[in-house]
Amino acid sequence: MNLVHVRVQLPDGTTRVEGLKQTLLRHVSAGETVEHISLHPGDEGEVTVGFWVGGASVTGSERIAHAVTLRALEAEPALARARVTSCSSALVPAVFDEMTRPVQAPGRYMRWTDAEGGEG
Repeated sequence: MNLVHVRVQLPDGTTRVEGLKQTLLRHVSAGETVEHISLHPGDEGEVTVGFWVGGASVTGSERIAHAVTLRALEAEPALARARVTSCSSALVPAVFDEMTRPVQAPGRYMRWTDAEGGEG
């Protein structure tokens, strides 16, 4: 399960998001595992849509959340002038910390070798 944030700029600085969650859910296609959607209105008509996606990978989950959002924006007249401003996975702090910790030992935590530079 991956949390993906899609930021949408609503038309004319609109801050009303009533029904947006249900609208987005209607545009989930078969095979796209969207478990939950949450909405977080921001300033000047931007809303952050949190998608909990059961994609096979983080990038796969991002593709699903982005595709669902684009389908909704293209199909719904009320969202015709809205636009996606960003789409990215939310990193869990503990995972991020693990990803950035110095490598102490080879094996499981060995960094990948850079194909061009030869170093990790």
